[in-house]
Amino acid sequence: MPLSHFLKRLQFQQFADNSNEYLFDVINLLAEGIIVTDPKGVVIFCNKKAPKILHRTEQSIINQPMSELLKKAFVPKTKLYSVTAPPSAHKQPFGHFFEKHILQQRKALIEQDIVYQGRHQEYVLATNIRPVFDEDNELEVVIVSFRDVTKRRENQENQVRFARIMGHELKHPLASIKAYIHFLRKLSAPGNARIHSYLDKTDQQVNILVKMINDLLDISKISANRLAITLQVKNVSELVVTTVNDLKPVHRSHTLKCKSEAGLLAEIDEMRVRQVITNLVSNAVKYSPEGEEINVTVSAKNNRVLISVSDKGPGIDEKKLKRIFEPYQRVISKDNRHVKGLGLGLYIARSIIDKHGGKIYATNNPEGGSKFTIELPLVKE
Repeated sequence: MPLSHFLKRLQFQQFADNSNEYLFDVINLLAEGIIVTDPKGVVIFCNKKAPKILHRTEQSIINQPMSELLKKAFVPKTKLYSVTAPPSAHKQPFGHFFEKHILQQRKALIEQDIVYQGRHQEYVLATNIRPVFDEDNELEVVIVSFRDVTKRRENQENQVRFARIMGHELKHPLASIKAYIHFLRKLSAPGNARIHSYLDKTDQQVNILVKMINDLLDISKISANRLAITLQVKNVSELVVTTVNDLKPVHRSHTLKCKSEAGLLAEIDEMRVRQVITNLVSNAVKYSPEGEEINVTVSAKNNRVLISVSDKGPGIDEKKLKRIFEPYQRVISKDNRHVKGLGLGLYIARSIIDKHGGKIYATNNPEGGSKFTIELPLVKE
């Protein structure tokens, strides 16, 4: 099959008729390796970068079935490959995967790591695969693009390892400080309000530091796709009510109210969902005037469990609503510049909820303030 034919399928029609040489130059200048196969999975074209990435010659690639060409490759069960995870935990032969998911089921593959065994070492290839169909919806060609991300994945693993070590090293002295604060409370006279006030403030600052460390640890796990989620069917109604009740003594400056439909079930990681709710309630307290109500509701709609946290704060600029879940984003105004934090909590919350197959979003209340809503798939009894 001539190159110009499948290039037309890639919407290069305006060039393909008279500019094949130009197109070859463009494709060969790409940093990614490009391989094109026929409907049976046999390679009919590769650009100059593909043999370099695969450490092979062009002659050893052309006319080879993809399953044979990458017979020593495997597909991890996760989108990003963990260099330190045992191979048995995620091996899926690429040949079988290509035959089943691409040629038979005609599915596309987007940004999936594939681990390729070269002559001297293992390489991680970030891969995209796209089946192309003709006017009769028959498979015409399969286009495969890939790039070597081995060093990047190793660096990500090193970052996670470094963050984990530093996190533990920092937590030990903070745990000691908290223990001393508790000890000093017992030693100080019950009526010495000034000393107890100082100790409370010290304890609050230590808690802020602990949360920052935990956030940084979670960020490092998320960036390396190592955030662990263990799903079990749980009563979300009870979880939210319990979490809000536990937070009431912590946030005495505000009135926390919770209204929940009873018996709503979802498949969740209980600890991680509790973490998200705690973050949303804590944010609502931070950005609301003292004494205001924070309302938490749990309901069911369209086979989804909805958890909402509403506050009476300044609201969020409409331009920032979509970006508020990105890393290091904070709602800053002249009234809340004193609010501490790294701007990572909502990004971590979104990553956790994404792992649950749900979604999280923010809106502004018509009467003022903002509302954060979590949606999780409802499990029926």
